[in-house]
Amino acid sequence: MSHKRVRSSSIKEVVFATKVPETNKILTLCRCFITREDAATYFNMFKYLEEVIKKKAGQDILWRHLHGTGWHTVTMDMDMAQAKGINY
Repeated sequence: MSHKRVRSSSIKEVVFATKVPETNKILTLCRCFITREDAATYFNMFKYLEEVIKKKAGQDILWRHLHGTGWHTVTMDMDMAQAKGINY
């Protein structure tokens, strides 16, 4: 989560990114802006993001440990509401 780029203290930016091994660069996939930091807000953000990804990619999010391909991990900061939001 990045707080540096948003001038308002009431708005937080959540960045989803991946590292491109061939170029050793970070590629931003999505930016979400939220005004609250609680489990329900993160749940709604993750749910909406999942719907957008499904619509754009034409398939559900796949997890490498479950499907053998797809997302490896989700890394979060020390805010427990983020982790609770995934499982809300």
